Amino acid sequence: MQELAKQTNTEVVQECEEKGQALIEAAVKMSVACQQDADNANLLLNRMNAGLKAMDSKRLAVGRPILAAKKALDDMFKNVSDPVKEAMTTLKNKLMAWRRAEQEKIDKANREAAEKAEAELRRRQNISKAQGGAGEAKTPVAAPIVETFTDTTKVSKVWKHTVVDAQAVPREYLEVNETKIRRAMLDQIHPKTKLLDPEFKIAGVTFEQVEQSRH
Repeated sequence: MQELAKQTNTEVVQECEEKGQALIEAAVKMSVACQQDADNANLLLNRMNAGLKAMDSKRLAVGRPILAAKKALDDMFKNVSDPVKEAMTTLKNKLMAWRRAEQEKIDKANREAAEKAEAELRRRQNISKAQGGAGEAKTPVAAPIVETFTDTTKVSKVWKHTVVDAQAVPREYLEVNETKIRRAMLDQIHPKTKLLDPEFKIAGVTFEQVEQSRH
C-alpha cells in the first residue's frame, strides 16, 4: 500500500520530502545561544508544525482515492468469497446434523440392548421361580455391548463475533481515539494568541492549558 501510494503520487511525495528535508537541515544547523536564536528556533518550530499539517492534509487527499479503491476491491472479493463461506456454513451444518443423527442412532441401539438384556434377565428369573428356585438366573446374562460414535472428520464449530451496529456496542468495549482528539484540539488553537477556541467542545472531554518545559 505504501509503495502504491508513492508510485501513484510521486510528485506530491517528492514535494513533501523536499520541504521536509529543508526543515530538517534548518533545524540541524540552528544553534540556540541567545534570545534572538531562541526566537528564530520558535519560528522554525512553527514552520515545522505548519509543514507537518500540510503533509497530513496532502496525505489525506492522496489516501482518499486509494482507500476508495481498496474498499471497492474488498467489496468485489467479498461478493465472491461470501457465497463460498455461506456454502461452507451449510456443509458444516449438514455435518453437525449427521453427527447428531448418528449419535441418536447409537443411543437408541444402546437403550434397546439394555432393555433386551433386562428382559432376558427377568425371563430367566421367572423360570427359576417356576422351578421352585429363589428367582436367580441359573446362567448369567451377558452385559450389552455399548457402542460409541467416533467422527473422523476434522470440522468443528467455533464462535466468532461481527460488529453489526457500532453505536450499540457498550462503552467498555470502545477505545478513545486520543490522536484524533489531539489533532482536533490543535486545529482550534489560534496561531497568534495560542488560545483554544472557547466554542470548541467534545462531549466527555475537557481541555486545559498546562505548563511544560521546552526541549
